[in-house]
Amino acid sequence: MRTRSLSAVIALSALTTSSIASRTARAAEDASLESTQAAASPSEDRPASSVDARRRPFAALLGVEASVVGLSFGPRAEFLWRFGAPGSVSRLRTTLGILPGPEFVFVPMGIGYRAVFREHAIVRPFGGLGYEAHFFLTDGPAYAQWASIYFEGGCSLGLSDRLSVGAAASLDWTFAGERGPGLQGRLFGGYHF
Repeated sequence: MRTRSLSAVIALSALTTSSIASRTARAAEDASLESTQAAASPSEDRPASSVDARRRPFAALLGVEASVVGLSFGPRAEFLWRFGAPGSVSRLRTTLGILPGPEFVFVPMGIGYRAVFREHAIVRPFGGLGYEAHFFLTDGPAYAQWASIYFEGGCSLGLSDRLSVGAAASLDWTFAGERGPGLQGRLFGGYHF
């Protein structure tokens, strides 16, 4: 009888010891997994995940633009707002530029639509259209083109989920004011927030 009791105690002790060892091993694995995930989590030094990037509906772009008409060259700022659900290609675009040239200072102001495809890939093509008003500051009286429609296309390269660089070209046609075509090329850098 004592032998059976002793055998039962030894068996129970062995079972408890193996259970504790098993729990300790699982706890060590969990701690290792948590430290790996913590090391992989985004920080200020690393780009955030695509899930975090989808929560960033705004982008501010600053670039240099050259206009063929009037040979104007200068800075152009853009502000983009993604409307629709996260992952939507649709952007509302507002823009303002100041491009000095030999004949006049060209000041385009506009609002439009831009579709950005493959937003979380490295290569991000885009296209858009919209309305612009063009102001021309000269030594004489200033004049304006009040109704210009533009079409644009380009591509940006994602350096991270927050930073991008790219190039674009736009073609416009003016219907009111000094009628005629316009052609611009632009290089830009962007910050997404």
